Amino acid sequence: DQFINQSGDTAALSVKVEGDEIPTIHWMRGTREILEGGRFRILTDQTNVVTLLIGKCRHQDDDSYSVQIENSKGKDEGLF
Repeated sequence: DQFINQSGDTAALSVKVEGDEIPTIHWMRGTREILEGGRFRILTDQTNVVTLLIGKCRHQDDDSYSVQIENSKGKDEGLF
């Protein structure tokens, strides 16, 4: 999927997580993990939707994003 934001807007990338075990979730920008803080927030709601928020978008934020989800049953990845 592709999304377009104006500079200064907030971008939101969301994924629904399902499974019996609580997974480990890693948001990636290119090959680097995104750590929560500053302009980056990671939220999980009551329906197990995990969202990466990128505040005050800049042109430098234009990149490939992915989410890696893993538990003892396996691993999956979503691309944005």
